[in-house]
Amino acid sequence: MRVLIAQKKHRDAAALLVERERAGSPTTGELLALAIEVVIARWRSDHPEKDAAPSRQFVESLEQRAARLRRDAGGYWALRGELLIRQLQDSQQFGPELAALTGQAQAAFSAGDAAKALDLYGQAAAEARREGRSDLAFQFGYTRASIEVKSQSWDAAAADLLELVEAFPQNSKAPQAHLLAAYARGKMYDAKPTPEGLTAYAEILDAHRTRFLADSTFAEATWMLAELEERRGRSAEALELYRLIPRDHKRAAAAQLAVARMFEVIFDQRRERDEPQGTWDDQAIGSLQKMLPAARQGMTLDLQQAELAIRLARILLRRKPPQFEPADGWLASVASNLSPRETAADPAAPDEADAVRMELRAAARQLQVISLAGQGKFQPARKLLGQLSATSPAELLRILDGLAPLQSDEQGDPFRDLGELQLETALKLDRHRDELSKRDQRRLDECLARGYFAAGKPKQGMEIYDRLLEEFPRDKGLPLAYAGLLTRCRSAACRNRAVAVWRGIESRHEAGSREWYPVRYELCRALLAADQSAEARKLLQVTRLVFPKPENEALQAKFAELEAAATASPGKSK
Repeated sequence: MRVLIAQKKHRDAAALLVERERAGSPTTGELLALAIEVVIARWRSDHPEKDAAPSRQFVESLEQRAARLRRDAGGYWALRGELLIRQLQDSQQFGPELAALTGQAQAAFSAGDAAKALDLYGQAAAEARREGRSDLAFQFGYTRASIEVKSQSWDAAAADLLELVEAFPQNSKAPQAHLLAAYARGKMYDAKPTPEGLTAYAEILDAHRTRFLADSTFAEATWMLAELEERRGRSAEALELYRLIPRDHKRAAAAQLAVARMFEVIFDQRRERDEPQGTWDDQAIGSLQKMLPAARQGMTLDLQQAELAIRLARILLRRKPPQFEPADGWLASVASNLSPRETAADPAAPDEADAVRMELRAAARQLQVISLAGQGKFQPARKLLGQLSATSPAELLRILDGLAPLQSDEQGDPFRDLGELQLETALKLDRHRDELSKRDQRRLDECLARGYFAAGKPKQGMEIYDRLLEEFPRDKGLPLAYAGLLTRCRSAACRNRAVAVWRGIESRHEAGSREWYPVRYELCRALLAADQSAEARKLLQVTRLVFPKPENEALQAKFAELEAAATASPGKSK
């Protein structure tokens, strides 16, 4: 067959395969691929004119042969058959020379030779540009850069894409190419976080939003910049960017949740710094209410709206004074919309939506208990927890596990007595320990410890956490939770133990890494609280002089404030 194809005796070559099949001889993948090659060669011979294009029926007949080849042989020869058909189509669109280059490039990429594919697509782009075929030059260049992205050659991909946009600014896909270049810059920064990389990533996103303001990619670039600003700790800037995501965009639901999250972060930051909330809480409440359906009895909420309602209720409860009535209304709506389904495919292995539903329901129940306690209605709070515990110890544990976040040390705060209720419920649940899994038993121990801390009994809480640290030395979240409780505790024993725990956490991080800076800050803060200001000053000075600034600008300001406080403190070294 190969000899006959070379002699342009296409009918004779095709007849050989027909005779073989009539005789019942096995047909190999190579022979089936040659059959496609023969048909295409014969068509080329019958249509020598340059602008000849294969008919739709002819291409469909080739695709039927390719389908048989995939079914009966697969592997290399199936790819070879598909490549032959693609080359035929490409030759009509690109011309023989460009079609040959792109065919070889496709074959190289399919064979896993990315370097060869990059070289061939580069040649094809250069040839198309010499011929003045700018659309093809852009297409080949974009394909080449896409391979660089798939190969995680971020630097090369970003450079090639930006060069492509500058060379062909009028191409309809120029905005996509520029956005892909921004994505590559972001991946470069993730792989090697440096101040220069951060600046380059932020600048390319800003440039995209300025240059392609009217394009559909504007919203995606806005989302990427918002995520970056959130990572940098610039919550107000991130908030405004998230709010720009259109309601019909694919990220609209996620953007709304991000807006709620940023409002909570800003709210907490201002409260932590004892700054007046001003209009922040009013803005947050007004914005979230607009994202939700009008409050009414029996309203229907989907999962995303339920999470928004929970975040809104949390902000309402954190206001000074707390707004219990509207918070209770939203929580009641969430609880009714997220009641357990009557049937489930496999209760032992719930799907993702069921898992989200359970977590949101638990969060709503937590806030309902907190609201009742904040209003001084401890008996109804106990009754609610009792109802939950009567149905499922695991469900009660899920509720109890999140009761702590709104706890406050302020004597005037209506939530100050919640600690006793937490401890009381945890001790009650401890009587059903055997009904819980090993994992949940450990969660119960943490709940007990938090209950002791919240009830003003830190010694018992420390004993539980110290035992858990010995049992689970590799757990990364456990010491962080412990350190957070110790930091909020006011006793001298807590403050000294906090220093030791934060030192242990710091030893797990590479100095100067993104994750290390918040830990170093908390260690220095613990030292200062433990009256070890000289040691705190030393560590803060080393951090400032030896290591680059953290990327989070809010954290930079916190370091500066802490160093000023340590310098002004007359505390002793230890």
